[in-house]
Amino acid sequence: MKRYLLILLIFLIGSAAVFVSSCSPRQEPFHIGSGPYLGYQPFFLSDELFLCKNCPPPGKFIDGSPYQISLLPSTLSAIRLFQAGELDGVILTLDAAVAFQQQTTVDVCIAEVMSHSKNADALIVGANFDPTQPIVVGYEQTPFGAYLLSQAVEALGWRPELIEVRYVTPKAQVAALMNQEINALITYEPYITELLALNNQVAFSSKQMPVKILDVLIVTRAAYEKQTPLVKWITTDFWEAGVQALKAGEPETMALLQERSGISSLDLEQALAKISFFDRSNRAEVSAAELSELVAYFTERKGITVNGRALQRCDATLGGAQ
Repeated sequence: MKRYLLILLIFLIGSAAVFVSSCSPRQEPFHIGSGPYLGYQPFFLSDELFLCKNCPPPGKFIDGSPYQISLLPSTLSAIRLFQAGELDGVILTLDAAVAFQQQTTVDVCIAEVMSHSKNADALIVGANFDPTQPIVVGYEQTPFGAYLLSQAVEALGWRPELIEVRYVTPKAQVAALMNQEINALITYEPYITELLALNNQVAFSSKQMPVKILDVLIVTRAAYEKQTPLVKWITTDFWEAGVQALKAGEPETMALLQERSGISSLDLEQALAKISFFDRSNRAEVSAAELSELVAYFTERKGITVNGRALQRCDATLGGAQ
């Protein structure tokens, strides 16, 4: 009798465990997004080519996926979705990340430094551009675009009173310049390479800027603290799989990039040469001290933060790597 009671007890405990497990709410995937900049493509390549290494178990996530990567029409749309709480993280230039931190009460931090624009952002003008005539500058009107424009105007000696700015989405930028709706354009790769092939020229580029232009993944601190191992996996194994795919240049990889950008594989190789992608082998090139200095530089340019805190690495506040 005791034996049967013991078996019954084990059965009831097991059934209760299954019931509790089945009733436990599944987590939303960790959701990050970005605009179409070439420097962010390793995330999308790794996702689309299924380059999942050491992938976290999917069972406890909605739709079976621990993460969601969204390619958005523009950086501005990514910022707006992040601000609205629709994204857990967004990939931005460091100055844009600092600007976001200062304009919101959302608690965000830098999950990782992803890439470095060596010459992949520029102010483009037509072959017959005349800076003494009215200048209509088209750009996405992101914080980085405004920063690059201010640096360019100062370096080129353009007269501010001649300048008008217009919002132009990334996909419309090439046509806007070629159709003379604008006569100057702030853009990035792969559009720079395409425009140069159409007889336009670089008036000013990120290579001439006074500080290093870094791309970072920023996330809400709540998401980071809830899913730290997943965030670390996404910024290491997952990201690095995409970086390696880019470096290998396999036909399938280049075909995906070509389809997304609309430019030839040869031009893509030239465009990619202007970006330094970070992984565990070279991330030490950007030290914690340098990152802090850059954050301080952009913070000083933008003014006092709303929430009274400077943007910093997520792991720095958890006692991790500085």
